[in-house]
Amino acid sequence: MKNKEVKKGDMIYYKGISGGAYIIVCDRSKKSFFAPNKKGINVKGEKFPLLKYEKFSIVSFDIVGKETKDYNVNISLTRLIAGGQTFIISQDSLYNYFAVEESRFHWKLKLETFCGLH
Repeated sequence: MKNKEVKKGDMIYYKGISGGAYIIVCDRSKKSFFAPNKKGINVKGEKFPLLKYEKFSIVSFDIVGKETKDYNVNISLTRLIAGGQTFIISQDSLYNYFAVEESRFHWKLKLETFCGLH
């Protein structure tokens, strides 16, 4: 996905395995964020597993520490199932675990090109 530009409102999908990552709602702050299911990551809070090919919508981009060269971009995504949970994800995690959903128009063009119709 690093070659794709995404913007607010775009649809993306989780490309990892089902249960390979979670939306975690923290007990203390009640904020939700993305966490991969990796050894050594143990965050207290309620976990909601992601499903392979599950769709999400990009809500917003928030640049943290933009005064320095080492800034971070937090992205808010909304889950399109399960009541529309909104959570925060880093730019790196977005690129590693999600992919851009191609429009039906692009699929039609690819199919027509492949079938020799173009």
